[in-house]
Amino acid sequence: MLTEKHKGIFKYLDCSTVHVQPKDMNLLTIAESLVTIQHRYGAFVNVPNPDEEGETLYDRIREESFSEDFIRILKFAYANDCYWINFDADGITHHEFSDFSALWENESVTCSSHS
Repeated sequence: MLTEKHKGIFKYLDCSTVHVQPKDMNLLTIAESLVTIQHRYGAFVNVPNPDEEGETLYDRIREESFSEDFIRILKFAYANDCYWINFDADGITHHEFSDFSALWENESVTCSSHS
C-alpha cells in the first residue's frame, strides 16, 4: 500500500473515553508532560517516544498524577506505532484496557469528553 511509506501519513489509536478515568481526562487540560488537543468529545494526545528519554518520560507523566491505566494506553499506542491517540466518547472499546464507565456516571469533566 502506498500510504505505508508515504511521509506525512500517521497512525493513531481510536480509544473510547470509558478507558480513561475522569481525573485523567481533566489532567489532559493542564498537562505539561503531554501534547494534547482538546475536542468536543475528548482529546487527541500525542504519543510520547520513550526511546528518547526512557522511563524518565513516564515518571514525569506520573508526577502529574496520571494513572497507571492511562500510561498503559500510552505504551500500547507506542508499541503499535501510533503517533496520536484519539480519546473519544464514541471511540472504540478495547478489551486490553480497563473500563471506567461507572466512574463516568457521576463525574463532571472539564473537557466535556463523555456523553
